[in-house]
Amino acid sequence: MINFRKFYNTATHPSQGTCRFSVHLRCLTVWCLVLWLFTPPVLAYWGATAPAPDSRPSLDWIASFGQKPHVYSTTADVTSAIERCDAVVGRGNYCLVAVQASATPFVISRSKTRIIGFTAKKQTAKSDAEIIARAGQASILIGSNVSQVVIDNLQFVGVRSGSRPVYGIMISGRNIRDIAIRNNRLYNFDSDTSAHGVIVLGSGTTHATRIAGLTIDGNHLHDLRTGASESISINGNVTDWVVSRNVIERVNNIAIDAIGGEGTVPPHTVDGRVLPHPLDAARNGWIEHNQVRTMSTLTNPAYGFQRSWAGAIYVDGARRISITDNSVTDAEWAYDIGAENCVIAEHITMIRNRATHSHYGDLRVGGYTKTGFLANPAINCNPLSTTDDVEGHGYVRQITVTDNRFESTNTELPPVFIEYRTTESIIIDPSVTAAANDATNATTVDGNSYRITR
Repeated sequence: MINFRKFYNTATHPSQGTCRFSVHLRCLTVWCLVLWLFTPPVLAYWGATAPAPDSRPSLDWIASFGQKPHVYSTTADVTSAIERCDAVVGRGNYCLVAVQASATPFVISRSKTRIIGFTAKKQTAKSDAEIIARAGQASILIGSNVSQVVIDNLQFVGVRSGSRPVYGIMISGRNIRDIAIRNNRLYNFDSDTSAHGVIVLGSGTTHATRIAGLTIDGNHLHDLRTGASESISINGNVTDWVVSRNVIERVNNIAIDAIGGEGTVPPHTVDGRVLPHPLDAARNGWIEHNQVRTMSTLTNPAYGFQRSWAGAIYVDGARRISITDNSVTDAEWAYDIGAENCVIAEHITMIRNRATHSHYGDLRVGGYTKTGFLANPAINCNPLSTTDDVEGHGYVRQITVTDNRFESTNTELPPVFIEYRTTESIIIDPSVTAAANDATNATTVDGNSYRITR
């Protein structure tokens, strides 16, 4: 408690000390009343804070490669071409490798390397250079301790892999910086269990060893049968990334997924309870100007050839994500903000997105089981041992949903469907009414709390 009397020197002014204190206290009271009457209520804890602009990855470094290829790959062996880079440009310098023939899968372990599909007549034309997939592996793998790599203007031809996984482009490991995946075509990757067009797995256990500065832009992914996986997935300790201007169509599970809490970073123990690692979450990301068309699990054996609650653009436990100016047509759910594991998805912004012809609805928000992991410590929180049937006990808080065009009609559920534990949020849509405006302890209870105005 503040002792106002100590601010007035009654020893120097013994006859005026109490009087001065009384006058000043009355003035303070009046000013407090004025401020209370004319200052708008502070709602800073409601709604999302967008990613900081300076966390958006820069692509200025790409100009260092120049326009003329340094090395040509005219056989199926791109690895040998990359190995010639040091002899041609010098070790540690920028090397542009042009692929002019069909190629087999390969690994990029050299930094400052750009791989392009090259056409002799016109470099900017779409290349016929193909990377032919093999079941059980990635067509291109970028591993740990690699930086400034570009994969540009290539065709990735998938394969039917049965029960084995298959991947187009995989970026996996720790301490990976400045990767650009641009203007590629990926198609016909087909697995009953797990296939990805582009998958990013950040396994670093510290902020310094994260994957950062990632751009996935202008790619065309189509006719993918991904099993329980996704067309584009950002998973684990990954920051400062953009997924933009991609076209994804005719796929049978989630198109774009930003993930947290799956155990990509090894889990840790808190007070005897296994929990996802605090850094096991995609964060500071932008999902913008993408188009998703025709996404259904009816052809997916991982879901028993039935419709599932798959969102075309899905935030699952990620943090500080901006979803802007995307379009989804003909999906089970168009957009989904949730948290399957023992994590909190927070600071998610959805602005100026569009959805049409959704089956279940245009937006689903919240945990999808009734009890959250904070309310029930007995819930298994080890992400390496949970299964789908016991997941969905995470939390969603501080999201902002506004200025979207949710235009689907005759949906099986309300076009904006808010399940459990959605708190401290602003959700503005004609179909939504406010819920439980007191969010003081919202993250530790299982009720919803969201506003419908700013």
